[in-house]
Amino acid sequence: MAKQDFMSISCYQFMFLLGIIDMITVPCNAIIYGIQGMLGVHYCQYPRFFYIVGSGWFGSTATCCLLALDRFFGFLFPNIGKTIFSKNLMKVWLVLPPIYYLYTWFNANPMIFNPDYMAVFMIRFMGQKIFKEILRHY
Repeated sequence: MAKQDFMSISCYQFMFLLGIIDMITVPCNAIIYGIQGMLGVHYCQYPRFFYIVGSGWFGSTATCCLLALDRFFGFLFPNIGKTIFSKNLMKVWLVLPPIYYLYTWFNANPMIFNPDYMAVFMIRFMGQKIFKEILRHY
């Protein structure tokens, strides 16, 4: 897949980046969340760790959106697509998802694993009394 023939095409470059991001985030989603579920580890015990592990979702999503945008322009407006995703601009496009991924470590609410439900939520107090109190006010 990393052959020069393929890597000259913009969609393959996005898929290669997505593969790298997935190799980082899949162990977090599969192995780390399983261990947290077995041990019953909650957000309050290790908040920084939960932030770093839960931020991988943002990098994958940003890369998938760029890939979809690339395919959209590639099929419907090929001339615009060749301009937007040219060889020089691809370097900029490929740097954006990792920067966004790192940005979310510090400035976003990541996906937080809740061992009570064995699921990942954007709301860190999902299912707890404090969450039910918050919802009652709305």
